[in-house]
Amino acid sequence: MASTEYPVVAIIHDDLSVLDTLTRLLFTHGFDVEPYVSPSKFLEAIMTTQAICLIVDVTLGGGGGVEFVHQLADRGITFPVIFIGGEEAERRATETAGCVAFFRRPLSAYLLTEALYDLADSYSARRSVM
Repeated sequence: MASTEYPVVAIIHDDLSVLDTLTRLLFTHGFDVEPYVSPSKFLEAIMTTQAICLIVDVTLGGGGGVEFVHQLADRGITFPVIFIGGEEAERRATETAGCVAFFRRPLSAYLLTEALYDLADSYSARRSVM
């Protein structure tokens, strides 16, 4: 999918219906979207990704979303990350993993898109200074 208004967002979520819903939501709000059904699929595309941030399900593979982001950081790969989870303990676990926002289920489309607009605006501002 390709739009032109905002930068690319990568979504990593192992529930295909949620992945599809988020992809469509963000696309309708002007974002280009790279959907990935697993961390391994994202890693396969890591050299070609255009994403400026990640949206990651905390419970990937039973809790592996945070671990996955830590593994990326161990490799020197960092992104601003928006995590989706359900529990306060999950939110606390994301604080050391590049978390710029944490949204509980059920997810608020408004809050998610507002967070992404803010990230996109700060990304654009940084790029215009370069």
